[in-house]
Amino acid sequence: MGDASCRRPAVAAFALVSCGILISNAAPDVGSGVWLVAALAAGVGLSLAPGVWARLALGVAVVCLGAGWFALRVHETPADFIGRAMPDGRDTPLVIEGVATESARTSEGGRGRLGRFLAIPPSSSFPVRVERAVTPDGGSLRAVGEMRVLSREVVDDVRAGDRVRITGMARGVEPPRNPGGSDSRLWSAQRLEAGALRVPARGLIERLPPSDSAWSTVRSRWWSIVGAMRERTRSVLMGAIERSPDDAHSAGRALLAAMLLGERGEPLRDVEVTFQRLGLAHMLAISGLHLGALAWAALLALRATGDRGWVEPVIIALVVLAYMIIVPAKTPVMRAGIMTLAFLLAEALGRRYDRVNTLAWIGVVILAWRPMELFAAGFQLSFGVVAALMLLAEPLRTRWFGERPDPDTLSAGAKAIEILKDWISAAVAAWAVSAPIIAHHFGIFSPLGAITTVLLAPALLAMLAIGYLMLIASAIAPSVGAVIGPALTALGSLTTQVAFLFDGGPWAAVYLPRLSVAWAVGMTMVIVVWLQRGAKSWRLRIALAVMAAWLAGACLDDGLDAHTSARIDTLAVGDGTCILVRARACAGCRSGERACDVHGAPEVMAQRRLGEPTHQEPTQQEIGGRVFVTDSLLWDCGSLRLTLGEREIPRALRALGAWRVRTVVISHEDLDHYSALPDIVGPLGVRTVLVGESFLREVEERPRGPVAFVRDEMERQGIRVLAVAAGDVVEVGGARLTFLSPPAGSVWRRANDASLVARLDVGTEAGERRFLFTGDIEAEAIASLLESEADLRANVMEAPHHGSARAFAIDFVARLDPEMVVQSTGPRRAGDDRWEDVRAARTWWTTATDGAVSVRFLRDGRIEGAGFREQEADPGRVDRHRAGSER
Repeated sequence: MGDASCRRPAVAAFALVSCGILISNAAPDVGSGVWLVAALAAGVGLSLAPGVWARLALGVAVVCLGAGWFALRVHETPADFIGRAMPDGRDTPLVIEGVATESARTSEGGRGRLGRFLAIPPSSSFPVRVERAVTPDGGSLRAVGEMRVLSREVVDDVRAGDRVRITGMARGVEPPRNPGGSDSRLWSAQRLEAGALRVPARGLIERLPPSDSAWSTVRSRWWSIVGAMRERTRSVLMGAIERSPDDAHSAGRALLAAMLLGERGEPLRDVEVTFQRLGLAHMLAISGLHLGALAWAALLALRATGDRGWVEPVIIALVVLAYMIIVPAKTPVMRAGIMTLAFLLAEALGRRYDRVNTLAWIGVVILAWRPMELFAAGFQLSFGVVAALMLLAEPLRTRWFGERPDPDTLSAGAKAIEILKDWISAAVAAWAVSAPIIAHHFGIFSPLGAITTVLLAPALLAMLAIGYLMLIASAIAPSVGAVIGPALTALGSLTTQVAFLFDGGPWAAVYLPRLSVAWAVGMTMVIVVWLQRGAKSWRLRIALAVMAAWLAGACLDDGLDAHTSARIDTLAVGDGTCILVRARACAGCRSGERACDVHGAPEVMAQRRLGEPTHQEPTQQEIGGRVFVTDSLLWDCGSLRLTLGEREIPRALRALGAWRVRTVVISHEDLDHYSALPDIVGPLGVRTVLVGESFLREVEERPRGPVAFVRDEMERQGIRVLAVAAGDVVEVGGARLTFLSPPAGSVWRRANDASLVARLDVGTEAGERRFLFTGDIEAEAIASLLESEADLRANVMEAPHHGSARAFAIDFVARLDPEMVVQSTGPRRAGDDRWEDVRAARTWWTTATDGAVSVRFLRDGRIEGAGFREQEADPGRVDRHRAGSER
């Protein structure tokens, strides 16, 4: 602690509280009572211990208080929390009564790039603050918590503040299903969010009369007023910017709605991806920067009436507080609001204050409000960037541009140059400090981040200021929006076009492998020292070299341990399929001294690698018998949840160590097998997509369909799409993937039978092991396959058509008699009793219940399988099966 803690005690308090939260998160079984007793004991020691021991006791007490508060808020929910009535992952009939905190919003069509190709009827949703739960006998019990109501039919008469009774099927917040995912249950627990209530019919939503309880009436009235203010503000802004209905301005309108009101939607998708790649994603989420612009706009409007002295920060604080009420009360908004209000309060008091100390106290308050914020990228970026601007921007400016000149001696042009120097220094400091945090959380580095911030942030800040002034003025004169709106929309469109131009250039973004917290912390420390002192110190250069070597090691790590010959990871994507295939070069291929069980003689393997197909599209006569070479591949990458490719799939693959996957195989043209492809090719660096001939026929037959859209998107990004058929081979590291069906030129009566079927052969010390990929094949393709491959067998196989319980599929699995079956499916097909006899005779993994499933072929011939949820519950538990001898 020392002298620094005396000057800035809040910094020490923030660090100690953070340590307590980290310790409690790592020890979830320790209750809040234990921590609070420990804090009390440390407090007693504080009163008895002298000198440095008293300081140590104080530090321990603060750590224990932070740990106890985290345990109380996150690990221990109230006894009447409605979420306790909903087990994880299962639908539960439920009737609730409560208050709608927002008006029902209607959405049309599907989400994601391919959502427009699905005929999804309009639906509605709204949040409800639960007050009571209705029991089966008609009684009711007091309950607390918040639930999201999802209605399959349009609901247009529920307004914020209405009391409602709703009957539906409830599902609690689910644990993570894939590697790399955070546990949403912890985040929801601190906010008392219980999950979703799905309502099949509008008639199951009843509006209730006002409650007899005075408190309930006051709360309903509050939400009604807030909802009306939100609707009014939204109608003013959208009415102003939509006066330019041209589609060319759709991106600009989406940008303005996101920046000013926190609106999200499909029109923002491309803008959001571009801003993330350029390091400008923070501009889209309402943050301290936005509220600072609001405060500045309010100050301009106030100064137009004269200097108001100490009243100015009070009025501006009221404006900021009103804004926090009318925009959706999401955590980033509240965090930014608390930060802005705290600094305004410090200014209003008229006393000198330490900005860093104030910032640290704000951090302590936010952690007391929501302790899980410590783990949020937004929290880390907000406080990290603000601290960098306070502490590091000025030393960097002095080192780069020298001491500041006397402003009274400068001309207007010289003052503008000095402002530009300040802006460049601040942009570089913010970009440098945020880069390791972004790299850790999102796996992306934006080399152009500082440049785009310097060039685009002034326009974005101008849009914020003008937009806020328009909202303030429109409250008095509604016609102001008609004048300013079109010009503001045009500015937004111009800004997005410039951003798209930067994003189209080389090195706009570099995708990175999984980077640890330790690397992010170490790199941040190196950057802080560099910003303060420059790179002259040899110690700093050594530290930078160590961090660079650490990063290089992460880039070279393929995620496979030394005992694994091949690994197949089936991600949990609901109704769909996404399977990662990786393999090490086997001993024969590595040494080049003996024949390999899978690939044959070393010289044959060399010929295959030299014979990799060229970029030219093959003719039908050339299909079959070719060899492709890759380090890893994805077998399918789709789901009926069309947004999985945006974050969840790339995040899971990074967590598995597969941050680069050059080849994707699409088994056939059903949407749930390729819907994520347009989103993942950039982050994963995909170069080649292998498809069946039926996929390309679908492009010709439906040139405006989803398959054609995906093929065109691949061409736009320079990715080759090649047709494969039976006889073609993909060398995946030391394993060999051989396509068995369909034969080249074949046509099937049912589209599913055109699915690609392939066998992965893995060489081990105990002989060859096999994994069979089946796609969605049905009766005709299965019969053809069994006829052409009389000795077909597999140690592990994919359940055909997601495990649909059809007689031909059940017979097919029983005939192959694998040791393991992996079923990639959603809840609808999981646990079907018709599979019971076949399922009981082997290990059966289902992604709907087990989460992501990993199958490892070990070098000694053993085969290990593990489900992600089971590993999370018990990291040491793995089902092991030895091929051959134990069966």
